[in-house]
Order: sequence, then C-alpha cells, then structure tokens
Amino acid sequence: MALVNKARLNTIDDSRVEPITVAHLHELEALYCVSYPENWFDPRMLETGCYYGIRQGTSLVCVAGIHVYS
Repeated sequence: MALVNKARLNTIDDSRVEPITVAHLHELEALYCVSYPENWFDPRMLETGCYYGIRQGTSLVCVAGIHVYS
C-alpha cells in the first residue's frame, strides 16, 4: 500500500485523531470485543507508536494502525 498523491492529505480533517498507546489498551480491547470479536491483536503492536483512534464523546469508536514495523 502506498500514498501516491500526498496533496489529498490536505483535504482531510484529522483534528479528532489521537494517538493510541499502551495506556489505552483496555479501551481498545473493549472496542475490538464489541465490534470485531474474531480479530487477532497483540498489545505489543501499540509499542510501534503507529496506532491512532477517534472518539465519539469519551468512547473510542475507531482505530487504525500497523501490525508490522521494521
């Protein structure tokens, strides 16, 4: 996967996006349990610093991140 047109990034409102860290592990596991119970997730993936989320009110409702970082 590659970003080929970086100019498109300027059109996206990312003001609600926040980093998801090991401190958010319980929230993330709760979200996965409800919305994606069959997922495979290893908490060590949060240590990459490449996980982000969006909240609705105080609830974490969306996450994205990478599984492999080298």
